[in-house]
Amino acid sequence: MIIAVLRYISKYWGYSQDSEIFLRKVGFNQINEQIQQYSSQRRYPEAIQEIKKLLEKDPSNFYLLFCMGNLHHRNNNSNEAKIYLNLVRKQIPEQSEIIKYIELYNQVVTHLPNSRTDVLNIYNPDIILIQTPGWGINTPPLAAATLTSYLRKNNYIVFPIDLNIEFYLKSPPHFKEKWELDQYNFWNMPESMDQFLRYFNDEIEKIIDLIISTNTKIVGFTIYESSEYISLHLARMIKHRQPEITIIFGGPHVSRFLKGPYIIMNDCVDIVVQGEGELTLNEIIKCLKNGDSLSNCPGLLIQSDNKVYDTGERESIKNLNELSPPDFLDYSFEVYRTPTRLPIMSSRSCPNKCIFCNERPFWREYRSRSAENIFEEIKIQLIRYPFINFIDFQDSLVNGKIRELEHLADLIIGSGLKIQWAGQAIIRKEMTIELIQKLKLSGCVCLAYGLETPSEQLMLKIGKLMSKGADVDEIVKAHGKAGLGLVFNFMFGLPGETEGDAFEVLEFIRRNKNYISAVNPSASFCGFAPGTLVFDNPQQYGVDMGNGGIYWESIDRMNTYPIRLKRFEDFCRLVQELKITTTYPNTIFITRNLTLGNYYFQIGDKNRAQRYFKAWIGEHPEDISVQKALDQMQIEI
Repeated sequence: MIIAVLRYISKYWGYSQDSEIFLRKVGFNQINEQIQQYSSQRRYPEAIQEIKKLLEKDPSNFYLLFCMGNLHHRNNNSNEAKIYLNLVRKQIPEQSEIIKYIELYNQVVTHLPNSRTDVLNIYNPDIILIQTPGWGINTPPLAAATLTSYLRKNNYIVFPIDLNIEFYLKSPPHFKEKWELDQYNFWNMPESMDQFLRYFNDEIEKIIDLIISTNTKIVGFTIYESSEYISLHLARMIKHRQPEITIIFGGPHVSRFLKGPYIIMNDCVDIVVQGEGELTLNEIIKCLKNGDSLSNCPGLLIQSDNKVYDTGERESIKNLNELSPPDFLDYSFEVYRTPTRLPIMSSRSCPNKCIFCNERPFWREYRSRSAENIFEEIKIQLIRYPFINFIDFQDSLVNGKIRELEHLADLIIGSGLKIQWAGQAIIRKEMTIELIQKLKLSGCVCLAYGLETPSEQLMLKIGKLMSKGADVDEIVKAHGKAGLGLVFNFMFGLPGETEGDAFEVLEFIRRNKNYISAVNPSASFCGFAPGTLVFDNPQQYGVDMGNGGIYWESIDRMNTYPIRLKRFEDFCRLVQELKITTTYPNTIFITRNLTLGNYYFQIGDKNRAQRYFKAWIGEHPEDISVQKALDQMQIEI
């Protein structure tokens, strides 16, 4: 990194001396490998000491001063960084482009104090990648780090910005609590979002100033359902200030079967990427730089003359082993909730065909990395980030290929690496006591299973094909015997679920309470978004979608939204009674009055809707939209 910095600066200096001669003159080439090694391993104090030795010989050398400022910035010492960068500024001509970097750096440390991106990324980047609220705060964003790594490997300058963590850290307590899992609905409520945006208005204005000042030509947003509202708000502000900037949205939520066609019709969005983004984003940047048409770039939604144009599917990355490790050098791990935890991806998609899941249409065919490839990434990342002691697998499952999972455990055990790790898994009969014990020995502390229901018959009916022949109670006992943590996801009111099935869920919890580490009850109970098998073929599953994907009913009317809500609350009361850790630590659904009001309004029962809306307004008098709806209903009634 250091050599690259010096050579880059020399292009803008204006002196006739050759930068290579200069570097040799100061003796830099004799120690540059050591400094680069320190820097690549985030061993910034050692790199700083090496630069100091050179500065003792030549204290006014602006190349070295700039490097020193950059290293202090990446070492989370903005005061020292400013001192050295200001010394550089005093020595170089006002017309030098290096001035821009120094001026922008002062904005970055003020408004993005937790960014550790290289100073050379902040002016004229090929793309800025932004993650807005709300999203996870446990680790730096894996998606942005993966895209950053791929684009940098292709020689593009990337400036990643995690606005999600910046806003979280700056939030007062009443907003900070909204990042908890049981507060998820906050990010989907326009009135709540408008309050949030008003609170941060001045800060957002300054961040938009910073983005415009970077002189970037492209800004990309990773979109989830919870980050759509704020991302659109920022995109509008950027477009209003600088219409020439190309705005790109990507991520699961903007797939062509979800919000993609709606999003692309917004004037502030130029391109919506479909599916995995590495190849597509790389080609977009290349096309825009060369002035080429995007119509031949597969994997896009674009719009012209109020029409949506789909450029078709892009072929998936067949071999995930070819991807380089995610680049987290731009982030301050210490400000995240789990600062010694590193996110990683072992696979994409899922071998199951769950009827409620739209992951398969997004990722398409299931692909996994080899055990050797995953192990090599772990070793590389532990060198880069030596403070890491926990590997967090953030893909949907680690046990899609049992042989690879067991081989990975063998590699970790054989290497002597002292790390812990956890991931998600699917129920399958191959999860034997022998394998689970080996996983424990390799450092695994917990597996979170997408169980949804303990009934094998119902599991197969909802598309959990890999669970055939599995004995869930035996898997639970194996975890208990091995001492390996166990988390279960549950859903409520699955198509075909009977009262007996719902009762069996509670009995399953009771008899296994001593072995279950935590539970994750679905706060949507059982919903069907576009792209899921039930949404696309409701009759096949005995479902009436007339009331939408959340308020659907079974055709026999034995499965309705209030029934699902009751089963959810029965479950929540039981796990609290049994003192089992849960991601939803409430016995009552916290938006029950609002959602029941919406449900009864949807089915035409305005008297009941009015009753629940009144109760909601009693709890949330600031909800103007519900108050207006209630006033209108009172007039009609």
